[in-house]
Amino acid sequence: MKSWESLGVLCSALQVAGLFLIIWHTSLPSFTPVLIGITGFAGVAKYFLIDPRTEEGLRLLYLAGAACGVLVILLACFLVATAP
Repeated sequence: MKSWESLGVLCSALQVAGLFLIIWHTSLPSFTPVLIGITGFAGVAKYFLIDPRTEEGLRLLYLAGAACGVLVILLACFLVATAP
C-alpha cells in the first residue's frame, strides 16, 4: 500500500468518526466542534488524494465528499459560535 493510499484510508476513517461526533456532539466535551472541523478537513484532503486512474464516477463521489467536508467545517464554526 502506497503512502497516499494509507492517508486516504485515514481520511475515510476520520470522516466516519466525524459523522458520529456530529450525531452525539451535545453529550461530548466542549472541544468537540474542533474535532468535527478536523474531520471536515479530512473530507477535503481526501479529494486531493485521488488516483489519476480513477474513473469519472468515483471522481464525482470524491468531489461530493469534499463538498460535504466544507459543510462540516461550516457546521463546526456554527457550533463554536453558538456555544454557551
